[in-house]
Amino acid sequence: MYILDIVIPSGKTDLACSFAIPFSNAHWYAFKAVSETLMELAANKKYLGAKIGITTVLHTWGQNLNYHPHIHCIVPGGGLNSCNQWIPSRKKFFIPVKVLSRKFRGKFLKYIYTELLITWLASPVFRKPTCITDIHLFITINYQN
Repeated sequence: MYILDIVIPSGKTDLACSFAIPFSNAHWYAFKAVSETLMELAANKKYLGAKIGITTVLHTWGQNLNYHPHIHCIVPGGGLNSCNQWIPSRKKFFIPVKVLSRKFRGKFLKYIYTELLITWLASPVFRKPTCITDIHLFITINYQN
C-alpha cells in the first residue's frame, strides 16, 4: 500500500479564485486530475499495467492553519490486469514522482483553463477575442510551472 500526497502548488488555486471559479469547482478539478492521473499512469505497462483502486481525502489547511490544499491518496501496492490477475508494483515507489507531478499539473491546469474560458465566454463583457489571449498570456506568464 502506498500513501501519496498530491499538493496543488501555491498560486494554482489563486488563479481559479481570481477569476471567480468557486473553491468547490477548483477542488473538484483537483480530485478529477488526481484520479485520472493515477489511473492512466497505473494502466501504462511502463509503470504497472493494471487497474488500481484509489481512496482520496482533501485537506485544505496545513499544520500552521494556512490555506494549503492537498489530496492524500491511499493506493494499493498493485492492481488487476486484463485477466484479473494481481500485478504487484515496484517495492520502492509506485510511480515516479516527476512523471506523476507533471501529468497532474497538466491535467489540473487544463481543467482550470477550460473553466476560465467557459466562464469568460459566457459573460457578455468578455466576448472580445483579445480576452482569450489575455487569459492565455496571464496563465503562461504566472503559472507555467
